[in-house]
Amino acid sequence: MFKESMQAYHVEITNQTNLNQLNDGRFQMIKQGRLDPVMVGYKYVLIKNTIADVLKKLDIQGVTFKPATIWNRKEDIEDHSYTQLEVNQHFDSANTNDLDLSGSQFLVMDNRYLFVSPELMLKLGNSGIKWAFSKGFSNFG
Repeated sequence: MFKESMQAYHVEITNQTNLNQLNDGRFQMIKQGRLDPVMVGYKYVLIKNTIADVLKKLDIQGVTFKPATIWNRKEDIEDHSYTQLEVNQHFDSANTNDLDLSGSQFLVMDNRYLFVSPELMLKLGNSGIKWAFSKGFSNFG
């Protein structure tokens, strides 16, 4: 098990819409709903450009920022106000004891759950952006 101070923190996200990445790189809205400032789904993390601007200043390890387009097919509208956060540190739920949680980093579990290291959790808490976290993996069985 992790030492008390070295547990990952789950970023609590409640998506109001579902997205699917298309072959052309755009994200199509599958379920209509409100676009949240942070959206996490299967193999993607999308954040509002304003949040990306803040994150770029935090010296986060192992991430890449790419412009993202969300396409509402029903209304044929494209939204360009998002950035795709590509996270290099991936793990599966069977390997939670082997994580390197040093430094400021995002982590993705099972290609769909976003976590942060303790150091990054503190930085995000002081970033001026409202984040919600749960400690460790207690919500994952």
